[in-house]
Amino acid sequence: MSAQAHRRNRDLLDQSRATSDPMLRAVFVEDAVSVLGDVLAFAGLALNQITGSSIPQGVAAVLIALVLVRTSVLLIRRNHDFLVGAWPLTPAAPHNRDGFTNPLQSSDEQRLRTFLLEYPGVTAIRELLVTFLGPSRVWLIARLDVVIGGATAAP
Repeated sequence: MSAQAHRRNRDLLDQSRATSDPMLRAVFVEDAVSVLGDVLAFAGLALNQITGSSIPQGVAAVLIALVLVRTSVLLIRRNHDFLVGAWPLTPAAPHNRDGFTNPLQSSDEQRLRTFLLEYPGVTAIRELLVTFLGPSRVWLIARLDVVIGGATAAP
């Protein structure tokens, strides 16, 4: 994942959010949550030893459960978005409802727009829509204004 992040000029966390590979994303998030759970458990045990009260262990257990539930919901939403979702590539494309960014960066969108506009006859791009078919596989749908033999053909 770090090689992909470096290739796309993203940090590791951004790449884990943007990757279209659900297995890679799940393993990364599970490992991060595991480390966080270990830290919370250690803090609960340490506070138990220091205070002699078992309350910190209970609080740590509840916090670990909340982190697991939140992470599960985020993974479900993200995988749902990749299974049935599509991202509109417009100048004002919003973030997803869970705070994740679109998997394509603005530089990716700009490269797509440049490629399409350089095609002979294309004068404007009205809409771009990206649907993910699988890891690193996308389907791009574009509404274009095209000039054919001097006459404009627009949808």
